[in-house]
Amino acid sequence: MVEKDKHTNQTKPSSAELAARLAKLTESESSSAGKSVSKATRKKVQAKQQPKTNIKPKVAKDDPTPVTAERQAVNVRTPKKRVLFKHERRALVWVLILGALAIILGYFLSPASKVHSYTVNGLEDMSKSEVLKAAGLEKNQSSWLLLVERGYLEKQAEKNNAQVKSLKIDFVSPTKAKVTVVENVKVGYVQDGTKYFGLLSDGTKLTNGTTKLPNTALPVFENFKSESELKLVLKQFGKLKPAIRHSVSEVIWSPNDQNSQRLMIFMQDGNEVLANADDLASKLKYYPAMAAQLSTNGTVDLQQGAFAIPYGSQ
Repeated sequence: MVEKDKHTNQTKPSSAELAARLAKLTESESSSAGKSVSKATRKKVQAKQQPKTNIKPKVAKDDPTPVTAERQAVNVRTPKKRVLFKHERRALVWVLILGALAIILGYFLSPASKVHSYTVNGLEDMSKSEVLKAAGLEKNQSSWLLLVERGYLEKQAEKNNAQVKSLKIDFVSPTKAKVTVVENVKVGYVQDGTKYFGLLSDGTKLTNGTTKLPNTALPVFENFKSESELKLVLKQFGKLKPAIRHSVSEVIWSPNDQNSQRLMIFMQDGNEVLANADDLASKLKYYPAMAAQLSTNGTVDLQQGAFAIPYGSQ
């Protein structure tokens, strides 16, 4: 039932209406509070999800110096290096070894590892091919093997050919070698049976004989009764200059009662020389000057002193 106020003459709400109004008011307040809470929560979530940009470097309170890019770089953590496992390290070692072997093998198979040419110095009677054959040297031999075995090859050359007195091998470049030979000079021939054998300055008689006397300017040694006599003369004769050696046509062992070592030497120019076997090298070198004193062919006696006599004179 609606009551009226006596003083204001207004109608007063009943208790039911008051209770309904209070419930609406309470519901309105809780709804607004819920909306404000949900807005605040969404703002916090958005703030967390939004990436932070333009972050200013913090400055320590006690350090007035601003943080620079260099100082920031120092503070950046260095990434850790990856450590290889044991099997990976082993595999890497094998790869390096196989790579090195492949390079070495490629070098040995390439032309850069072979000798393409030889130069031979010191030749007198021998030819280049004879020297190379004595030392066992050929084109396209391995430079590495030649470097390792050259000492052996140098000794083999002396054994293989008696004319090689000494031999030395040097490298000009990895593909070029120089051979220096010192010869036991061939000084003449001796007849043994039906063949002629070469004679060397050290007294050696070569083993490869020929049925015909070679057409050379070397003398024939005749009438020697012993090997010691022949070696004595050959060593003396080998000391002479090539020009004098090549001017002799025959050397005959011709001892007599006055001189047991007398030599009769016939020259290419038609003169005859008498000399001693033990001092042949020191005396025969004066022959050109003595021969110049003769107006015709004659005899140059070098046994005691030195004088020249034309043929037919006493």
